[in-house]
This record gives sequence, structure tokens and C-alpha cells, in this order.
Amino acid sequence: MEPNDEIEPLALNAALKLKFKPEKVRLSTCWHIASGRNAWHSTWSSVFYPRAFALSADSLKEKCERLRVQGSVFSIISAPLALISTDDICLGITPVNEKSPSSYAYLLDATLRGDFIDYFRAIDTNWLCLFKIPDDTDKQAGFKPNDWKSISYGGGYRLGWTARQHRNYDGFMSLFKAFESLSAKV
Repeated sequence: MEPNDEIEPLALNAALKLKFKPEKVRLSTCWHIASGRNAWHSTWSSVFYPRAFALSADSLKEKCERLRVQGSVFSIISAPLALISTDDICLGITPVNEKSPSSYAYLLDATLRGDFIDYFRAIDTNWLCLFKIPDDTDKQAGFKPNDWKSISYGGGYRLGWTARQHRNYDGFMSLFKAFESLSAKV
């Protein structure tokens, strides 16, 4: 069995440094689970699991087996993970849903003012998630999109997985590039 590489969204409480300016920035990949079902009038309803993020798709495939009920359809979605760190802490930011590049400008402005954490207290977690990344965790270098969709072979069998088209994260990538240039000036 592989080590558990699941990561939990950060609870933004007073114990976390209130003034955080990134010193080092690099790009990695994070995955999260989305579950879907056929809704009314041939529309598709999809939700993500707020506590189902990991640094590898394989551990999430195992989690889908535990979450599985009749009719479940899961997707494991890859997203860019901006690893921003100081000497004391490494935080990861990943988009759950993409927005326009201008939507990310406020986050960059808050970072420049030193209000990064305060800004995140008001962010919708259906848009961006923030994580504290443990130092000893293996992190993939770069964003390598690789999304999966489950296939059921029946209740007595494990889920099968097939590749699916990945999302475009141009807005988030513009934020990452701005963070990268900001950290180069530190």
C-alpha cells in the first residue's frame, strides 16, 4: 500500500501567520474527486468532495472505492498547484473551478499588501483551496494534466478508469506566473 498523500484544505485560524509573502514559488499538480449523476431533464449534476484532495491520483482512486454507492460516477481531476513558501511554511493553492485571469488579480494585490491569509478567509472554496503542505511530502514537478473518469463493471468489481479531457486553467496560470515573478524579486 502506498503512503497516504491526501491533503486537507487549511482552516484559516489565528494560529497561522497573518502576514505571508511568498519567497519561493514552484508549480506542481494536485488532484481532487468530483462525483456526478444524471439530474432532471438530461442535465448532469457534478459536485466535488471538499476533503478529497491528494498529490497523486492513485490514492483518490482508492478513496472512490470507499465512497462508491450504486450509480456513482467519479472523476479525478488534475489541477495546477502553486506551492508558495517561506522558510517556515509551504502553502499550496489550487483552483477547484476556473475563473478569468482578472479574478485572480485581487489575490495578487492582497499578497503584495501582505494580506494574503486575510484575503483567503473570504474566498469561496468552490473556486480556490488553500493547503498547508507537509515538508516530507513528495510533490510532482510541474503541472501535468491527467484526468480520469470511473467505469463501473458491477458491484462485485473494482472501478475501472479511463482518461478524460482535462480543464483549461489559463486564469490560474496567470496568477502563478505573477507569484513567480514576485518571488524572484524577494
